[in-house]
Amino acid sequence: MGQPCRIIQVVGYKNAGKTTLIEQITRELSSKNVTVGVVKHHGHGGELAKSTDSARFFRAGASVSLVEGEGHVQIDVHNSTSSLDALIQLQQQLQKTSCVLVEGWKREDRYASIVIIRDEADFHLLKRDHIVTVITHVPSTVV
Repeated sequence: MGQPCRIIQVVGYKNAGKTTLIEQITRELSSKNVTVGVVKHHGHGGELAKSTDSARFFRAGASVSLVEGEGHVQIDVHNSTSSLDALIQLQQQLQKTSCVLVEGWKREDRYASIVIIRDEADFHLLKRDHIVTVITHVPSTVV
């Protein structure tokens, strides 16, 4: 068996730079031949655009929609109550990776975390147990 998958979580609030950071980490790791998967949570709901085929399938009663095109596969699960652990396991079953980058899930605190602080109101995120790095937009004299 190969090495275990490394899971790194990036937490912060909207517009803190989580997606940009994950994109940069993914690019860097991929350039070193590390296979990377990403699991993302967004706090603004999971409503699909009304015009997509998946949305039409869900309105018709489907609970899962898998769409393939030109080698790309998108899976949408409707009304999923999957935990972060279940989603990481699903990601690993679909495509074995060396590293999974998790965006969001601020309430989950089991994985090594990069915390992004936008302003002083975000300082409570520093109470996490598994912080490996803090990135802040706040002047260092305040932190």
